[in-house]
This record gives sequence, structure tokens and C-alpha cells, in this order.
Amino acid sequence: MAIRPEDYLLEVGCGGGAFLHEALESGCRAAALDHSPEMVRLAREVNRASIARGRLEVVVADAASIPYASGRFSCTVTTGMIGFIPDPVAALSEVRRTLSPHGRFALFTSTRELAGTPAAPEPVASRIRFYEDAELRRLALDAGLADVAVQHPDLEPFAREAGLSEDDIAFFRDTGGAQLLTARRA
Repeated sequence: MAIRPEDYLLEVGCGGGAFLHEALESGCRAAALDHSPEMVRLAREVNRASIARGRLEVVVADAASIPYASGRFSCTVTTGMIGFIPDPVAALSEVRRTLSPHGRFALFTSTRELAGTPAAPEPVASRIRFYEDAELRRLALDAGLADVAVQHPDLEPFAREAGLSEDDIAFFRDTGGAQLLTARRA
């Protein structure tokens, strides 16, 4: 995503706010939403200093009805939530609506290869929708996003950087399960 200090980031499905915490180190401003009041509470707690400085707002909201003005954000990210969304085109259309012209979008999720692993354990794996690359790309195009690409990033270097044990690092090696969609607002 290459977040810069001048960016205004939106995270859709922020969970406990770990990504926000890292992203705000870039110097950007941010807003975030999650459907779960408990996750919003946790994200606010984890990021209370940024909220106090006026650099972050975290709200309870639905991805298919983002409560922000059109064109407000220069970049948007979502991690691990697209498979839970009942109408992904509606949610992605809202992402597109809130992006500024040429705004950047990154969606990170996992493929069926990770079903039943610690990344998508049961009962989660049986409740989530996994997408093939072409399906995920089609959802983004149907939502009006442009320059859509799907990649399978190698997560092993990040696992090493995070200081995981060799046994845990093996889990991130060549799984093919990481799926990264990138796009822009046309």
C-alpha cells in the first residue's frame, strides 16, 4: 500500500486495530469501521493515542453502508473480511465510492488452501466464502474498481521479520493461500 504521511486511510473491517496501529506509524490520518462493537472498542483502546491526537476515528458500521463522504480517502484496505460479507459487490462499491480519484485499494484474504489451518480454523472455515482469483477480480470490476490485480504474496519474510519460531515460519512458506487484490478508483 505504501502509505504516506499525506494519505487518508480507511480500513474496512478493522477488527482489533493491529493494522491501524502499524499504518499510523507512517504519519497518515485514518478512519476505520467494523460491524462488531467489541472489535471497535478494542481498536479504539489499541489506538487511543492516535484518537486523542485527532488522527484516527473508529466507528461501528456495515461495509455495505460506509458512513463517510464520497471521495474522502486516498487509500483503503481490508484484511480477512471479504469472505464474511453477504454482498461483496455492494461493499466494494462503497469502498470505490469513498476513494478519491485514483485512490488505492488493497484487499488481503486467503484461499481455500488455508481452510482448516490456523489461518482459517473450523468453525470459521465452514462459515467463510473463499474466492478463486478470477472470482475475486470479477467482484472488484463489478464494483467499478480499475487496474485490478490478484497476487499470491510470499509471507515467509514477514513471518521471519515478526520473529516467529521456525516451526511457525514453516506455516507461511509456500502455502499459496495468501491472496492480495490491488486496485484503484478509475
